[in-house]
Amino acid sequence: MNEAQLQYEYIEKAKKIVEEKARKKGSKLTCCVVTFGCQMAPATRML
Repeated sequence: MNEAQLQYEYIEKAKKIVEEKARKKGSKLTCCVVTFGCQMAPATRML
């Protein structure tokens, strides 16, 4: 199995887990992602 196939398999397992948790909760789950800018900015300025 190559890396892409492993990732797709992981995604399918994660979908099932999320679906089960949402079913138990009785509503869709939500997610909030907060970022604080690009961490690569200092590295790219050095080039």
